[in-house]
Amino acid sequence: MPVLTNEALKWHVNRLQSLPADLRQFYADIFTAQIELLPEEGFLILPPAARVESCWRQGRALASMGFPAEVKANVVRAARANICQLAMVLGKHVFFLQGAGIGVEMPEPVLAEKSYACLQELLEHYDLDPARVPAHNLQDAGVKAEWFVALAALAPLYVQYGQAVSRRFNLDGWRNGYCPVCGLAPAMAKIVAPEGKRVLECWFCATQWVFPRLKCPFCGNDRPYELGQWYLEDDPDVRAAYCKVCNRYLKVLDAEARNGEAILALENLATWQLDLAVQGRGYLPGAGCAVLPGFPRY
Repeated sequence: MPVLTNEALKWHVNRLQSLPADLRQFYADIFTAQIELLPEEGFLILPPAARVESCWRQGRALASMGFPAEVKANVVRAARANICQLAMVLGKHVFFLQGAGIGVEMPEPVLAEKSYACLQELLEHYDLDPARVPAHNLQDAGVKAEWFVALAALAPLYVQYGQAVSRRFNLDGWRNGYCPVCGLAPAMAKIVAPEGKRVLECWFCATQWVFPRLKCPFCGNDRPYELGQWYLEDDPDVRAAYCKVCNRYLKVLDAEARNGEAILALENLATWQLDLAVQGRGYLPGAGCAVLPGFPRY
């Protein structure tokens, strides 16, 4: 799974002219920090193949199996170091964030300690399994700076884990609408040539997997007359695939329209006007965290 270099990231972020300059710079700094915080390969030990296959046959994400105690200790240690770096990034953008409704009134050391408390809650109550975290806490990443930092600090570790899983195991048999690695929902999808397959991307760990085009990933509805699409006339290459049963939607990009250079985490940000239009029709985004949009990868 190719991850962007910082140079490539800057080039792609600068293309997001639909976003205000201060918002572009904020996410550029967050993404740059996350790329630099990616651990070395092998940081997390993969489970045996038989255990992985058994887990997936049961429809369970790998994170639901938990990690050995020594691996958890390494994860918490690395995430705490990441928290310090990301708290500094938020400190640089304090005035913009306050205007956006994210409270960062506290000094950076206090923000780091509060974020570490959120990380400890993830460990002690949810065993570092993000899919077990109540939805309101994930949504807090959009309004509470400490949850934003905690999740953004943990994400690079799961991204590395997802990379290793994708290289070693075949994900073609996974047909669920949630991530096979961490169990969270996709933030966006893309249609890829030549077969026209729909590939979902997890908003948290950036793992990608193929999912049927005429099926809602959030509730499993596959009745065509209860599914639909909506798009803006000035950008028909990105469409909101909505479901009339669960009233949720997923943005889907025609990857060929971007010459194969689509980065879904950035496309998710750039297509905010489509979000407003679809939400105005009564549909909600399937992924619960709108402010932490994912991890940049090709």
